[in-house]
Parts: sequence; structure tokens; C-alpha cells
Amino acid sequence: MFESLPIVNPSFIEPQTVLQISQRSGAFNLLPKQSLKIRLSTNDLYVYIKTLEMRSTLNSGQSAGNQLQGPAFISKLRSTPTYMVRSEVEFNHHDVAAAGVWDVDLMNAYRKAVHQSFAQNARDALLYGFNPTDGEGLLNTAGLTSVNLPPDMSNNTTFRTYDNGQFGLFLLQQIVATQIRLFQSAESGNKVVVLGPQRILATAIKANIVQLVQYQRAGAGTHTTGGMVTDVLENAGDLITWAYDDTLIGKGSGGTDAVLIIIPELEDQGNHPGPNTNEFAKLQPAFTDCTAQYADMVAPREITTPVAGGVTDVLYERRITPGWGVRPEAITLLNISY
Repeated sequence: MFESLPIVNPSFIEPQTVLQISQRSGAFNLLPKQSLKIRLSTNDLYVYIKTLEMRSTLNSGQSAGNQLQGPAFISKLRSTPTYMVRSEVEFNHHDVAAAGVWDVDLMNAYRKAVHQSFAQNARDALLYGFNPTDGEGLLNTAGLTSVNLPPDMSNNTTFRTYDNGQFGLFLLQQIVATQIRLFQSAESGNKVVVLGPQRILATAIKANIVQLVQYQRAGAGTHTTGGMVTDVLENAGDLITWAYDDTLIGKGSGGTDAVLIIIPELEDQGNHPGPNTNEFAKLQPAFTDCTAQYADMVAPREITTPVAGGVTDVLYERRITPGWGVRPEAITLLNISY
């Protein structure tokens, strides 16, 4: 695991180590407050959530009727399973000494490596679930809206050849369509998250310049596709977050890249004057999150046990749920050929 150090003396050894770097996923931006809900106990096997709908019925007439009707309620119970995620490491004093030659704190190295593994596992569970065929994971949510990238004016269908301005308009149309499905388009301050691979979103945000005939910033000057989308939404009072996760490469329909547009939580609509045709939504306690993922603790539990022969065993465990699209209408999946 830790090899010997063949060096030539005299020499200088840089005290710092070149470490492996991995992508820090932006997938957790898809959750309200960008984090898992720490609500579970260690032995909880399912998370349940109650849903309540109402069907209004009134009698109208110039004279009072004798047979009257009132609202009817439809209650349902929805659930998602939890999964125990575990990892284990073992080492002895020889392993600690070998790591020390490389200036590595072995216990801390194991801890950080395991924590990264748990974070990657939580990301996979959020996006794809543990059992995708059961509808687990945001990407597999039943009832989400899936949209293919249509041909542009030159009949291009891949991102690399697509017109930059038209791609920006396509993104804006899908974001607004998501707001419309949630009845949020009249609200200012919508939080919208767009998650996709770097090769699509980073290019759109940083490199693809929109032509002047399609978009021009106030005061002159061009902008990128992502800059145009951000400007238009911010001018309408909305907040957009661009996030990256390269595991979405090839995860769209037919092997295309997947890009997710999600509104993680509903905005408060209770401050408007006049009659409220959404009055029922003010009933408390109300669950306003559109996506969710639960865990029993922020970081995995560590259980350290001495083993015969001078070995130390460390068990790491945490219970989490897959990603849960509580409101499928808040999720738009874009299938984009690169």
C-alpha cells in the first residue's frame, strides 16, 4: 500500500503531497438548503409522508338550496425505503509506520477516504437511487417531465453543433415551463437549480458566446449562453444556480447526457391581497419541499474495535434514503446529445 522511498542524497523533499482530486458534485444543490434532512433514527426502515388534496364543491343560485355540498378530501400515504451504508478498514502498527514514511496520518487518511466514499454514495442515491427500477432517485421519479433537445434552425441536434442563442432560449423555456407546472411563475424569487455535466453546462456558461442579433446586454457587449439565461431570470427576480456532476454523462434517454432543472422548494404565496385561490395550501403543518433525501446523521458513525494480533478495526455506517421527488412536477429532465 505504501511503498519504500528510493531517494538520492543529497536532495530536497517537498513537505506537501500531490493528492488525487475528484469532482465536487453539485448534486446536493437539488435539495432544499443543499443538504440531507437529518431526521432518521438508526433503525428506521422507511420514511413516510402524508399527502392531502381537496376537491371543492359549492352550490350557487339566486335562492338558497336545501341540498348543499362541501369540500371532499383525498388523503394518501407515500413512502421511500432507507438503506444502511457501511464500510470497514483494518490496520496495524506496521501500516501506521509505513504511512508515516510518506508523512501520512493513516487514520485520518482512511477517515477522509471513507467520508468521500459515503458522499459519493449519497450523490448516487440522490440522483439514481439504490434500486432505480423501483423509481428511486430524482432521475427515476415517476411523473417527471422528460424533454429531448429539438433541432435548431440549422437542423443541428447535438450540443457541440447547436446554435448558442437557441440553446439559451431552450433552457429558458424549460425553466419557465417548470415554474408553470408548480404555479410559481407569478412569484419572484424562485430558486432554480440546473445540474448537468461540465462538458455541457460549463461550456454553455463560460465559452459559448451568444450572437449580437440574438442577445445583447444593456450598455452593449455580448454574453455567454449561461450568462444570458442568468440575466433574463435575475431580471425577473429569480435566482438560478448552475451545478455540475459528470456522472450524468450518458444518463439521459438513449445514452444522451442528462441535465436536470429542479425547483427544490415552493415559494411563499401568502402575501398577496384579495381572495386567495390557493388558501388551502396555508394549512399547517405544510411540507413545502419538492425534493428530499434523509439520513440519520451528518457524517458516518465510527466504531473502533481492537482485534487480536494488534489489529485495529474501524467500522463506518450511516442510514440514508434515495433521492425522493416529492413533487414530480418540479423536475425537468433534459436529454441532450453531446
